Amino acid sequence: MMNNLWVKGWEFEVGGPGMWPPNYDGAFIQLDDDLYGYVYLENNSIVLTVFNRSGFLNKQSCPIEHPTIPSLWTIEKSDKDWIVYCNQQFQFHISSKGDIRQVPIPERFFHILNAYHFSNDPFVFGDFIIEHKGSFGYSCSSINTQKKLWEIKVQGYLYTDMKRIDNQLFICTAEHGGFVYCFDINTGDLYYKIRTGGTAKIQFGIDYFVCYELGKNGKVMLVDIKTGTLLDSIELYKTTIDCPLLLMDNSYIITLSFKKQQKHQYIGVITGLAKVRQGTC
Repeated sequence: MMNNLWVKGWEFEVGGPGMWPPNYDGAFIQLDDDLYGYVYLENNSIVLTVFNRSGFLNKQSCPIEHPTIPSLWTIEKSDKDWIVYCNQQFQFHISSKGDIRQVPIPERFFHILNAYHFSNDPFVFGDFIIEHKGSFGYSCSSINTQKKLWEIKVQGYLYTDMKRIDNQLFICTAEHGGFVYCFDINTGDLYYKIRTGGTAKIQFGIDYFVCYELGKNGKVMLVDIKTGTLLDSIELYKTTIDCPLLLMDNSYIITLSFKKQQKHQYIGVITGLAKVRQGTC
């Protein structure tokens, strides 16, 4: 069902003493019909690598003072460009051709998105409000009636995002041999769960989703949304928790993993592009 079109690599060093592995090291963006970018931080510069379905094309960088870590960047699509907000002074514009330039942020305008969700960050889906119950559980209540509808406990930390599709509620958990869970949002009943090893990234297609499975040799998995059936998988070099993942046009999957050099040092990013064949689901 899936086949690798290519696996490429280019070297850059991320991490450092006392830092986490490069879990939130950057983000994929689609620049044009067959032009993609990976934007990340390297040596106090914001770096853009540009590639297409045939492979790597070029790399550009812009210096930046006092950068925030990529997990705190806000990346938005404007009419013409992608805009990356990564500190309070400057924003970076990325054109559809893959050019990057620095632009001052207008005075009094700045917003930043925190990728984590903590106990004071509820999720709201229509009449449902879902709140954390410690690090390993959720509680769901009705906004209209103020009544508790259900509580659940899960395996793995709950600082990751969730997604609702009709009556299905998808939750990813990180670390502790985590899972992707699918619950009934009305009752809290479990439809299915898929062991992932703790990845917190998931991308949805029309009737399937893709996510990483972590391990000695990582995988990207193709899963039926309704049933949780594993439709296909591709082995990768290795996948670290929360590496970026992108599903484009319901047809192509871009994956990312890092080669570990030594403790807290990762070098040699491995990037792959896979094709989801038509008629998969």
